[in-house]
Amino acid sequence: MAGGKLRLAGLKDLRQPGFVLKFVEVALLLTTVLVGRLGLAGRPVRFHRLSVDADTLGHGVCLAYLVISPVLLLGYVLGEVGHQRRRMEFVFNCAGALLLMLSGSIAVDFWRGVGLVPITAEPRHFNHLRSELSDVVGAEKSAGLSLGCLTLLSAFVYLIDAFFGYRMGFSGPSTVLD
Repeated sequence: MAGGKLRLAGLKDLRQPGFVLKFVEVALLLTTVLVGRLGLAGRPVRFHRLSVDADTLGHGVCLAYLVISPVLLLGYVLGEVGHQRRRMEFVFNCAGALLLMLSGSIAVDFWRGVGLVPITAEPRHFNHLRSELSDVVGAEKSAGLSLGCLTLLSAFVYLIDAFFGYRMGFSGPSTVLD
C-alpha cells in the first residue's frame, strides 16, 4: 500500500516461489494439525506422551505457523513484495523450519522407541515405563510417527521457502519463475 491506495498484486508478482510454497505450507500444516487433533480414531495424538513441554511445543508451533503463513500469503496478494518484506519472511521461514524440525524430531524420536525395551533404564524405572507405554504400541505409535513425519516434511518445505527468500531478498532485484 503506497500513498493510502490498495494495490493488488498482478499475476507477474504472484509467480514467485514463495507464493506457491505458502499454499503447500498451509496445506501441510493443516494436515499436521488435523492428524494431531483427530489422528487416532478421533482422539488427539501427542508429539511426546511423557513430556508436556514437548507436546505443547509441537502443537503450538504448528498452530502458530498455521496463522503466520496465511498472513504472509495475504501480503503477497496485497502486493507487498519489497526487499523489507522478503527479509522478514526469510526470518519467519528460518524460525519455522527450525522449530518444526525440532518438534518433528522429538515426535519421531519418541514414537520410534515406543514398545522397545529401554537399554539404559534403571530397574526401578523399567516397570513404570513398561506400564505407561504398553497400551500405545499399536495404532497410536503409527499415528505419532505420521505426526512427526508430517512435521518434518513441513520443516523441509519451510527450509526451501527460506532458501528462495534468501536468494530473492538478499541478492538484488526480484526474480520471477517462468
